[in-house]
Amino acid sequence: MKDSVVVLMSTYNGEKYLAEQIDSILAQRDVQVQLLVRDDGSSDGTVSILERYEREGKLKLEKGHNVGVGRSFMRMLYDAPAGEYYAFADQDDVWMENKLSEAVKILKEKEIPYLYASDTLLVDEDLNEIGLRFEKEVMPYDLLNTIFHTALCGCTLVMNERLRAVIADRRYRPSEQVFDHRCHDTWVILAANIVGNIYYDSRSFIKYRQHANNTIGAVKNPGLPDKLENMFHHFVNQRYKRSRSRLALELYKRFGKVMKSSDRKYVKILIKTNTLKGKVRFLRCRKFRRISGDSLPVLAAKVFIGWI
Repeated sequence: MKDSVVVLMSTYNGEKYLAEQIDSILAQRDVQVQLLVRDDGSSDGTVSILERYEREGKLKLEKGHNVGVGRSFMRMLYDAPAGEYYAFADQDDVWMENKLSEAVKILKEKEIPYLYASDTLLVDEDLNEIGLRFEKEVMPYDLLNTIFHTALCGCTLVMNERLRAVIADRRYRPSEQVFDHRCHDTWVILAANIVGNIYYDSRSFIKYRQHANNTIGAVKNPGLPDKLENMFHHFVNQRYKRSRSRLALELYKRFGKVMKSSDRKYVKILIKTNTLKGKVRFLRCRKFRRISGDSLPVLAAKVFIGWI
């Protein structure tokens, strides 16, 4: 009997590439796929495409109002039916036919809450290859590094039921305001760090399409203009005000009792950056300077303007 994987897809105005992605999900080898889609208030032809697939019995569709990508995915994960494994899917990629089966091979051996992630093959709109996202080494994805830089790509994540059960437990659910400035994948990666473990696969089984309408994308080897544009966007957007310290506070509220003592120590330092004493203590901590990748003057400026 084939292993069962519940695939969760959130859509929003994605008519251009949607059918190609759905077909690649339904064509997965050696697993039984149950595709659940929540449309996040599309105004183009996305819903019509999804309704056609639903009439053919190929997916189950929920039509909702626009709540944003993070909230949309997490609501699906909380409400997902019982299954063995769970995977996130973007609306505009193309999956290789062994994407899920390779993840399941790894997860079947795990007895604790476990998360699988892989590299991604970046492609352009026409699926011409750009290259692997991480050609050398993936960025660190431990708890503290993930708070500052989410390294793993949400569309590669596959988790076992043990991890989903923890994340869906009401005791561990964050406030939805977290997803104003963080996506679903960040919270799932953080939870896996705390209550279980993560397996990273340096291979890629997904063509991660980069195009002008990406909700979330990955720029390969971003240059200075890209970095400056990203910094300006975060600086002027109030949603990102103290985003890391607010995320740390939410983690501490939900998982503080089960965190490793070393992680708890640093999370508490990060939480206190809303006070002058806390800012100074944060800046004196070499670990945060290393993780942030910023020089001390730059990091100090970020802390004092409330950007941490």
